[in-house]
Amino acid sequence: MLTGTLIVLEGIDGSGRSTQIALLKEWLESQCFAVETIGLRRSNLMKKNIDDLVARNDVTPVTLALMYATDFSTSSKTS
Repeated sequence: MLTGTLIVLEGIDGSGRSTQIALLKEWLESQCFAVETIGLRRSNLMKKNIDDLVARNDVTPVTLALMYATDFSTSSKTS
């Protein structure tokens, strides 16, 4: 089982999310915290499925949320 704290930063494309993540990561590491960043659609198991369904607009919000949860779980266990 993983231990630690999950920090989630959300924002639309171009909102500065990547910049804020980089700044937060740098600061946390300067305070001697170990940092792992995980983005959506990383795992080989789910990436193609999520991309295909989103491109076809053929997925409900609940199904998409479950697919992202599966992707996160898979990514966290294999990284």
